[in-house]
Amino acid sequence: MADVHTQTAASSAGGARSSFHASDFAVARLKKRYGKEIRFRWWGRAAIGVALAALIWLLTSLVGTGYTAFRQHFMTLEVTLTESVIDPSGARDRETLRGANFRKIIQETMYAQYPEVSGRTDKRALFGLISASGATNQVRQMVYQNPDLIGQTVTLTFPASDQVDQLLKGYIDRNVEESRRKISDQQIKWIDEMKANALSNPNSIRSFLLIPIAAILNWPESQAPSRAL
Repeated sequence: MADVHTQTAASSAGGARSSFHASDFAVARLKKRYGKEIRFRWWGRAAIGVALAALIWLLTSLVGTGYTAFRQHFMTLEVTLTESVIDPSGARDRETLRGANFRKIIQETMYAQYPEVSGRTDKRALFGLISASGATNQVRQMVYQNPDLIGQTVTLTFPASDQVDQLLKGYIDRNVEESRRKISDQQIKWIDEMKANALSNPNSIRSFLLIPIAAILNWPESQAPSRAL
């Protein structure tokens, strides 16, 4: 008898639960919960999509504005390693070679590009087109390692000065008043002439990617400057 009452009570409780879950109120709550879960899932996907879009925009912006940081302009010059300047005694003493006036070698090389330039101010401006420290150290190391080059004329590529590099990258506005620029009108004229005369030496002014085996010219390969700089 007790078992019968127990089963009856259990059946009644189960039926109550079943009828509760099957009620309109329970079905509405279930649908509402499922709806929240679906909306939450879609909001999560939307947030991920927005984050990915923002990341793509950021990367695009960085590449678009910062790629020039991986490029640098160089000048190719015919350099005469004058023995009377580098090693007048001809002894090829290491200390003499280390302390030689290679800056003068670079200056004479630059002045040779525009022999009509005279006056201290104009010569200083012309010399300012090249990275003086970079070119000087490059030639010094080369001669120190191979003294047999003294007296010869060699073709070398040197980094342009920071001002020229910034101008060619478009970071210096040539239309701004000269007094507000780090590069003079005369220097801009020289650079423009070198690019306009690009008919015999395509390597005169080049922009290299600062990674191995990559170089980008600033003009078509069919063109080249008549002055080697």
